[in-house]
Amino acid sequence: MKKSIWVACATVAIVGGLAFAIPSVRNWIDQAVPSLGINGYRAGNDSQNDPLTGQPSTLASNSNTSEPIASGFPSGSTSATEAPLLVNIDPSNPTPLGSGNLPPSEPPIVLAQALQSNDVLLPGASDLGSLPSAPVGLPQGSVLPSNAVPSSGIGVPPAVPSGILLVPIASLTFVRDIDVAAQADGIITQMHVDEGKAVKQGDPMIELDTRIALAEIIVQTKELEQAKLKAGDQSQILYSEAAFEVAKNEVEISDKLYRDRAEDLSTNQKKKLELKKAELQINVSKIEHAKDKAAVGVSEAKLEAASVQTALRNINAHWDGLVSDVKKEQFDYVRAGEVILRLTDMSKIRVNGQVRVNIPPHLLLNSKARVSVQIAPGVKHDVDGIVGFVAPRASEPDTYRMWVEIDNVRLPDGQFLMREGMKATIEIASPTR
Repeated sequence: MKKSIWVACATVAIVGGLAFAIPSVRNWIDQAVPSLGINGYRAGNDSQNDPLTGQPSTLASNSNTSEPIASGFPSGSTSATEAPLLVNIDPSNPTPLGSGNLPPSEPPIVLAQALQSNDVLLPGASDLGSLPSAPVGLPQGSVLPSNAVPSSGIGVPPAVPSGILLVPIASLTFVRDIDVAAQADGIITQMHVDEGKAVKQGDPMIELDTRIALAEIIVQTKELEQAKLKAGDQSQILYSEAAFEVAKNEVEISDKLYRDRAEDLSTNQKKKLELKKAELQINVSKIEHAKDKAAVGVSEAKLEAASVQTALRNINAHWDGLVSDVKKEQFDYVRAGEVILRLTDMSKIRVNGQVRVNIPPHLLLNSKARVSVQIAPGVKHDVDGIVGFVAPRASEPDTYRMWVEIDNVRLPDGQFLMREGMKATIEIASPTR
């Protein structure tokens, strides 16, 4: 009986040795019993030696280094078959399905992490962005076949059709969305709107106290009337011209008397000076009259300024929009520049994102784009648009800020479908020009 037991043990040992020695048998065992982890990570084995050669494992020697495994094969690898397998981990269960208990010192390469690496793009993949899960068709807990890993590094199948640039994370903002502020100091006497009210361009929204401004208009109106009356009075000019004629006649008489020696030289010179003074007085009168005419223009400008001050106290809607975030109430005192409410044009949406490109960035401008907006969980709205802006500088290597402008959708009840803060994805047709 004991001899039979020894013969059975020897037979099992020989078969086990052949299983590890013959690759086909080893592969069959690995497929039949995946928990052994013969071709992948070792499961439940605390040894740092390779189970096939008995030598220190290359993966184990690199597990504590700072070199990220996802950027390529570990040091010492000579072929694709020596690369670690990629295990897709269910986010709700940190242990890979079907992999057993992995040693803490040898964590598997999570597929989602590998997809987020900047060095894992296959040739021809334009932009994959940050993918949160495995490619379509790969179930949670499955192992990526070793033949899917190219010899040059860990590869990821393209997530979008060839010739498409993907912006996986984009956000919505309104094109026209402003704070409406007081343009003058005063008390709010009327609030014609409230939060949520839709307004048309030109509709009155806010009125400030206009009593002082209206009184200023009255004052400036009176001053303008006085200026016009003064500017129309030319009597001073006429008087100066008449005085000049009198002085001129007196000089002619004085000259005749001086020639007849009936008047001395001193008296004759004084009369000539009076003539010169009368001539200069005409110029002075004309200058004063020009000043009176200019005063009319000044009074008109002051009256216009008073009218503007009155108009600034009446705030109307700048465009069709929706009133939101009202900060002041009727009879509140506000200063110029203080925000009273917010006015939003709901009809135009800007979809902002960051795009990683492998073509000249200027070619993206005016490219066709398809925007998919997440309206609610499980509800999306697709709309076509045009790339309206690409930043002049990269925010990080080969990544540029850009936006697509689209029209909002107005529902039958008057509401708009899309709101600021919603998330979206953008697919841009890679230009060929």
